Amino acid sequence: MEQPEIGSRPGSFVLRPVMIFLFVSSLFGTVPPSLWAIDIQETHWGFDGRVQPARFNLLSVLVSNPGGEPVETELALIKSTPGGTPVDAPLIEPVFLAPFSTRWVQFTPFVTNDFESWSIRSGRDTFSIPNPRTQTRQNILLDSGTFSSTSRSVLRAFPENLFPPSVTATDALQLVVLDRMPRWEEARRQAFIDWLSLGGMVVVLHQPDGSFPRFSAELSPLNTPLTVARVGGGHVYRLAKGRGELTREELQHLIPSLDLEAASQKEDAAINNNYEDTNATESLGWQKYFSSLKQMSNPDHNWVLLHVLFWAYIAAIFPGVYLCSQKWTDYRIVYLILIGVVVVFSGLFVVVGRRGYGESTSVETVAIIRPLSNGAADVAGWSNAFVTSGGNYQLEHQGSGALYSSCQSTERVNGLIRNGTGGSYLVDIPPFSSREFAYRIRSKGPLPELKVSQLSADAESLRQFSATLTGLKKTPEQAYAVYRNKVYSLRVANQSLELGMALGSTNGFFKLDQFNSWSNSRYYSRHYSQPAAQGAAQKEQEYQQLWLPLLLRSQDISQTKDVKAYTLSPDLVRVFLYSDLPEEFLATTPLGAQSGRALYVLNVPLSGP
Repeated sequence: MEQPEIGSRPGSFVLRPVMIFLFVSSLFGTVPPSLWAIDIQETHWGFDGRVQPARFNLLSVLVSNPGGEPVETELALIKSTPGGTPVDAPLIEPVFLAPFSTRWVQFTPFVTNDFESWSIRSGRDTFSIPNPRTQTRQNILLDSGTFSSTSRSVLRAFPENLFPPSVTATDALQLVVLDRMPRWEEARRQAFIDWLSLGGMVVVLHQPDGSFPRFSAELSPLNTPLTVARVGGGHVYRLAKGRGELTREELQHLIPSLDLEAASQKEDAAINNNYEDTNATESLGWQKYFSSLKQMSNPDHNWVLLHVLFWAYIAAIFPGVYLCSQKWTDYRIVYLILIGVVVVFSGLFVVVGRRGYGESTSVETVAIIRPLSNGAADVAGWSNAFVTSGGNYQLEHQGSGALYSSCQSTERVNGLIRNGTGGSYLVDIPPFSSREFAYRIRSKGPLPELKVSQLSADAESLRQFSATLTGLKKTPEQAYAVYRNKVYSLRVANQSLELGMALGSTNGFFKLDQFNSWSNSRYYSRHYSQPAAQGAAQKEQEYQQLWLPLLLRSQDISQTKDVKAYTLSPDLVRVFLYSDLPEEFLATTPLGAQSGRALYVLNVPLSGP
């Protein structure tokens, strides 16, 4: 698609010539049938048929061309309300199909909840697809066959050729069981290791000949001789069993933290239309980020002048126009006066109420950044773009595997989203307004580095922690360490981190109830009282309030039971640093001043208590 210039006429997307041809031709019925003749044969949500709410999730679609001519078109994934009203912006994926061929096409939409309806549009044709069922995390058996592959395993099979080529699309995946070396290209091998290092779990089983498979290239860390080995923040388990011999009890015994029973219960609850877990998960996180980020750039309207204009307008209509009608009996004069009053005050309201004073185009962002190998990072960000000049804006970030979403479930967005390689978000933003969006990307930029000099722990507590911190331009505003289910403050001074006070258990530190109360009180104060700070001070105050919801999001905590069940593996310490967001992780679109904060999540290996 040819990209429009920044600040072009609002609502006017520049289309490819072929799309204009297809649109005009379709109006007169002259579109060659082969251009539209595609079928949707299969659709599969997530890795095991389900999705994780409030996350980017996979949607795999098997597309076929039953005709004798090649087909080149674009598929659009449309989100709708239960009533059928389109919301959000459509996701676009290009497709080329040779005659009588099929291929898999993958979308990565942001699924808010399981009340949303989805469809795929190709030209004039629309295909409805089943709504996804929700599940917190997903466990799969990697298979060389298809989704319908039959095996005696306790887990659902997932075709290895559909594993995503970027870690950004693996958010919902918790466990992978495999008994062979997957036939993957470099991108998928790297995506798998990235997912593992972020906290994934892999179980390696025997091959049919009774031996463990050998892995090469990026997958070589899976060749560990240990029964349990750590890779970054994730773990590799080896079990001398074949896939047909694996039982739920053995898998649960091997990984005690894997709650297979709870997953089964959640599936049953979803079948019975029990959406309690879904709503609880959805209610926390990105709505809070958008609310705070939008508050940073809201126009500072002159509310006193607006109120004066309002009452003056009422007075001009009545008794003003009424008194004029008493003086001039010609109704045409009275109507002209009435129209004049409406036009004048409408213009005044547009000038005074449309904008504030002294605003400038800006973007505010918060992000969770988790280091990967080779200096790369997994970046999950939430931004609010405020513009003073309306137009179509191409939002992009530096990196690979880019995913975008407006996260809207109630409003239709005039825009187009292309995820994956060269991903971008083309969106219309009216003047003196803002547009919120979420993104996820594998990128490179300055990352904090810890050179640990002292680190020790016993079975319950962290005893010593001392490290040199480099890589950040500014001193972190917040610094904490978590070991097992205990939280500790970290003292930051002269590029060093030292163990500070023990702050108690995660159950007391991750205060979901207080967080929700804080959100409600902030909503009240924003709408019914004067803000506590203005300008730069207010922006700083908003950023300071967001580190806790970011921390909760980074640990997949959205409900009280998540907090109670939270505990880390005894072979690592997790460090959280809240600091400025480097410009390398900001949007590359020229959108004026950009600012942000990042929560860095670092896994520090511990040999064991």
